[in-house]
Amino acid sequence: MMNSLRMQIACLAIAISVAAALIAAFVPDVLYWLRDYLFMASLPAQEQETLRKLTEAYGSCSGIVRSFESQHGIERWNLNYHVALTTVIVATALIGGALAFKLAGGIAAPIIGLSRAARAIAGGSRDTALLPPRSGPREVGDLIGDFALMTESLAAADRDLRLRSNGIAHELRTPLAVIRARLMGAKDKVFVADGVFFDSLLGQVSQIERLASDLSMLCDSQGIGFSLERAPTSVDDVVDAVIHCLEPMAEEHRVDLTRQSRGRVIADADPARLERAISNLVENAIQHAGATRVTITVEDVGDQCRIIVVDDGRGWPVSDPEALKEPFVTGDSATRERSKRTGLGLAIVQAIARAHQGSLALESSPGGGARAVLTIPKTIN
Repeated sequence: MMNSLRMQIACLAIAISVAAALIAAFVPDVLYWLRDYLFMASLPAQEQETLRKLTEAYGSCSGIVRSFESQHGIERWNLNYHVALTTVIVATALIGGALAFKLAGGIAAPIIGLSRAARAIAGGSRDTALLPPRSGPREVGDLIGDFALMTESLAAADRDLRLRSNGIAHELRTPLAVIRARLMGAKDKVFVADGVFFDSLLGQVSQIERLASDLSMLCDSQGIGFSLERAPTSVDDVVDAVIHCLEPMAEEHRVDLTRQSRGRVIADADPARLERAISNLVENAIQHAGATRVTITVEDVGDQCRIIVVDDGRGWPVSDPEALKEPFVTGDSATRERSKRTGLGLAIVQAIARAHQGSLALESSPGGGARAVLTIPKTIN
């Protein structure tokens, strides 16, 4: 059972103090009693009896008794009181030091192991496993437990970094490969460097720029660079602007894009960021849902505003749609390749929602299809 380090040290200090006090109080008398006993035992039986009678008659401190003891050589049995007391104090200190050293060793052992593990982790290892000690101070056990949690978090961060790096590399590889192939084709006279040719290259460059912009927004959302320029914003007007911009895309995909409103909603929000979030949700529904109808509904719910994007398509491509809010997570790579999206759309919506102290929920529509609910407070604290 692990006890508090503070309690262990306090108990040890009390024990040493009590032991020192008892030793200082009783040991000198014991030493002097032992001296008298040994001196008495060294005398012949007749002289022992004489000394016993003198002591009974006059007391052990009387001059007669002292003179008798001196005549029979008690000086060689005399002990200096201060020497005896000093000896007792030194012995007590040595015993206390030994106990403290043992306690320090028990405390230091897991800390030394922790230090070695920290050096290994600093060197890049994430496989260092530390088990809390079965006994010892509770604080040390808690420290090792917290260290293990930190190691797990670092390992998870490393895995996430690898996944994101692989995702970025994958997203960059395709347009760069297209650009390289077409430039090589132009060099070999396979392609004609006309307007169509350059438009295709510019399209691939635009895809890379879009990826860089999306990554920059995600990075800013996790640091000090992601700021909101808030103002009283008509959410209905923002939705109308999104619909106006995406109508050509909806017509291309033969999707009927409509809005429903249940009262005009004004929110203290960043209109540009909010438009980007709603636009991502609607684009996602148009391009990936295989739907014939996408409906955007704006609801005024107490102190919150709710923007709901519902489609009548085939639904989310994964069993747990919440996973799609992570960067580069997708369940429909073919559609994603055709739409030339970066796979960061829903992650950006999530970041914008959090910046507004709101949330994003991805659900299945009761009538079939997918349902995305963006909720933001009308006033940000």
